[in-house]
Amino acid sequence: MLNKNLVKSHFTKCAENYDISAHIQSKMAAELMEFSGINKSMFIQNILDAGCGTGCLTEHLIRLFPQSYITGVDIAEGMIDFVKGKLQGTKLDFICDDIENMDHPGNYDLIASNAVFQWLNDLPATLDRLSRCINPHGILCFSTFGENTFIELHRSYEQAHRKLGLNKKVRPGQGFYCRRDIENILKYIFAKDYDMWSREKLEYTYFDTVMDFFKSVRKIGANNSNRGYIHRNPSLIRETIRIYESEYSIENKIRVTYQCMYFVVKRSA
Repeated sequence: MLNKNLVKSHFTKCAENYDISAHIQSKMAAELMEFSGINKSMFIQNILDAGCGTGCLTEHLIRLFPQSYITGVDIAEGMIDFVKGKLQGTKLDFICDDIENMDHPGNYDLIASNAVFQWLNDLPATLDRLSRCINPHGILCFSTFGENTFIELHRSYEQAHRKLGLNKKVRPGQGFYCRRDIENILKYIFAKDYDMWSREKLEYTYFDTVMDFFKSVRKIGANNSNRGYIHRNPSLIRETIRIYESEYSIENKIRVTYQCMYFVVKRSA
């Protein structure tokens, strides 16, 4: 379970420098737009950018639909303050709120979200609520991270636990859904009235050390926000880093895996 106050705090602190370090998230926004098949010829008047952050996906939407009304929502006040200064227009509106709990006014022709849904405590309920805000011929498209994201870290952590003979396991970060689970959630919510397609792709980044990787995560506010998470075992951390750097290094660089998943749901013709 995520502590939403920690999520707000972490992303607010990193808002001004987020764009400099969020390379994977930026790439995902571009790929989501390409994969979704959304184009300028479509009649899209009202758009919701769910979890807009610093406006990476919003910029793509503005370029595609300059005459459309776009509402960006984000839980972190710092992100909203930053994007308001970065993107301005009479047809742009930014709201600081939690998409998981907020009341969404009106209906949308397009609801889009990039690298956000892994930060939800109840993805099925949120998708269900968002589905009720989509116009009859509307589209939902989103990207998120899959279960193999940070797999090197998780395997190293598990091996370190076993080697040190520790019983209690606390995952070093939030859990992720697999592609099939999200597909099943969408099929249940939208039933047979919609077409759905999805894809997944592995992306990799490389760092000199595990500590450099940890620093990069903190730079974008994506550090651990699990409720009740307190790590007080230096030996476990040292052993995790040792295993990671010895078993997941390529040409003196440690590898970090991101499983990027993309989903599109559209009313059947």
